[in-house]
Amino acid sequence: MGKSCNTGPIHQSKGDLMRKLVIASAIAATATSAALAGGLAEPTMEPVVVEKQTASSAGGILIPLLILILVAAAASSGGGGGTVEAGG
Repeated sequence: MGKSCNTGPIHQSKGDLMRKLVIASAIAATATSAALAGGLAEPTMEPVVVEKQTASSAGGILIPLLILILVAAAASSGGGGGTVEAGG
């Protein structure tokens, strides 16, 4: 009567429990060492490139347009004839 049956799936022997604990510890140690294999590296930041903005496209047409207006104004003012009479 005093016999207890510890062979069922619920009850495990201490050897099986210890073996599973050792395997789990080995797996955890392997995973941890693989994750930190490269070590901690200093983060590198790429330099920010700032481009100087050039003049707008209106600046490229503004100067020739002003020159054209000045030439047209000079041509239309005329100045009162092109000949000079000598003596009188």
